[in-house]
Amino acid sequence: MLEVLTDICAGNGKEGDIELLEEIGDMVAKASLCGLGTSAPNPVLTTIRYFRDEYEAHIRDKKCAAGVCKPLFYYEIDEEKCTGCTLCAKKCPEVAITGEKKKFHHLDQDKCIKCGICWIMCPDMAYSANEEEFYDWDERYCKGCGICVEECPKDAIEMREE
Repeated sequence: MLEVLTDICAGNGKEGDIELLEEIGDMVAKASLCGLGTSAPNPVLTTIRYFRDEYEAHIRDKKCAAGVCKPLFYYEIDEEKCTGCTLCAKKCPEVAITGEKKKFHHLDQDKCIKCGICWIMCPDMAYSANEEEFYDWDERYCKGCGICVEECPKDAIEMREE
């Protein structure tokens, strides 16, 4: 089961994998001689039951709606939103971001480890992931971490409790 799940999360899932997981899970539950063994496949079987559409999206569309399966998403910098503040480049652990101050920055996909620090650091919300747009500040996307407050070069951001 682990191998099939790993393939699905890596973008290598194929038609029939969901049914295979269900079959193996049922077999393990029925053939096990102890309570632990009979319940071992429950997490997989339950997520298939309630989130089958996400499994199908991983396999068919090679998309992870949760944005946690790293092989299935990437970050991009929006040229129109990037002000060249360099916060992302300074914090990138792999030095995957290049660009001059006050000019558009470039993200080298080959070096990027998809840690998300660029997305967290960007005060302009110039990054997008999973082809969703997070460009304008919106409380639904705020992580509440406070890094933007600490790192803003113009001290233009403050956090308030409501």
